[in-house]
Amino acid sequence: MRRHAWRTIATGVAVALGAVLLVATPAQAATATTPSIKKMEFRWIPGTGSVRVTAWTSCPANLRSAEWSVTLAQRGAAARDAADIRCDGKRHHAKLLLDPRKGRFQPGHAGLAWSTFGCTRNLCAILFADGFTTIKRPGKAHGRVQAVSISRQTSVATARAGAGDDVPNVRVNLRSITLDGYTGNIVVVARVRCTQQVKGVGTASWRATTVQDLRARAKAPIPCDGERHRSVLQLDPRQGRFHHGDVNMSIEQTAEGSKVVEIESRSFTTTV
Repeated sequence: MRRHAWRTIATGVAVALGAVLLVATPAQAATATTPSIKKMEFRWIPGTGSVRVTAWTSCPANLRSAEWSVTLAQRGAAARDAADIRCDGKRHHAKLLLDPRKGRFQPGHAGLAWSTFGCTRNLCAILFADGFTTIKRPGKAHGRVQAVSISRQTSVATARAGAGDDVPNVRVNLRSITLDGYTGNIVVVARVRCTQQVKGVGTASWRATTVQDLRARAKAPIPCDGERHRSVLQLDPRQGRFHHGDVNMSIEQTAEGSKVVEIESRSFTTTV
């Protein structure tokens, strides 16, 4: 098999793929078409060795049923997944999860085979192709924070004016928001910093909340020593799993002095 070379076989009357799949008259064959798969992408899921396949699918309304399947192989790891296609003549965004039972996928080149299968009332047709593809690392739209802030709010609770001199300055810089494909949790990584305490006074913390079909939140303290630290929050929905797609995030940071508590929050939408 030659690199980047594709072999495609389509049928009008009969296709043999280990067996004869259909037999029909020429008139029937003229009305049978296979579903369409376009813009197929392969994204590596860090920490799991799995690959998420995304594509745009479309299927003529005259087909009663349709399916697409993908098989991927790379250095001892192999996996296959399939799913039904909605046949309404419209484009749909579809996903498959390739999770190898043995071995782990890695970013880079991999062997690929994919097929589409569709049936009218009296006829079925199949199209398949094989060759090579590239497993890509998660991009900015697959786990990085989109710099779009929907709202920002700062609350200050104080006993009197000028009482906030011992309130530390807190900074939370988000580095990544990713989906852990193994646990179904959302992992938020940030660089945090809190200025040194004044006469032993001053505490700080940060909290993340995410909402998709499910909701989860997590919180962690920030050392007030003037140094930058890496902090990681695991957002566990407990009764289910988060999935790839848009999520609503809220990040809250709290700084507390002897008489003043400052809470700053920001909300945004990102994609995992």
